[in-house]
Amino acid sequence: MSKSGQIFAAAQKGARPAALAARDIGPDFVTQALADILAARAKSTEAVTDTTGTRTATVAEVTSAKKLMVGLQEAQAAAKQKYARTQPEKLQDYCVGKKAQRKPAPARTVIPWASSANWARTRSPA
Repeated sequence: MSKSGQIFAAAQKGARPAALAARDIGPDFVTQALADILAARAKSTEAVTDTTGTRTATVAEVTSAKKLMVGLQEAQAAAKQKYARTQPEKLQDYCVGKKAQRKPAPARTVIPWASSANWARTRSPA
C-alpha cells in the first residue's frame, strides 16, 4: 500500500495531472484512490492491533486461570489437612475429589468449575 500511495501522491504533483487528464484520468479519481489507500492502511493497522490484542488477552487469560487453579488447589490442600479425619463431609464444599482440567484452561472454563462448589460461602481453612 505504501508504493501505491507514493504513486498516487506523485500523480498530484508537477505536470503529471495534465498528462493523466490527457488519458481521461481526472484529479478526482487520483484523490479518491489516495483516500482509499489511506483508509485501507488504517484498516490493516487496526487489524494487526486487534490480532495482537487478542493474543495478549488469551495469554493473560491462561495465566490467570493457572493462578486461579493454584489458589484453589491450596484451599483444597488446607481443607484436606483440617477436615479429612474429623469432618470428611466438608471436603465436598472445597471440590476435593472432583476432577478439574489438568491442561492450562481459559479462566472462563475454570471459573464455572470453581463456582460449582459455591466457594463464596466457604473460606479457606488455612
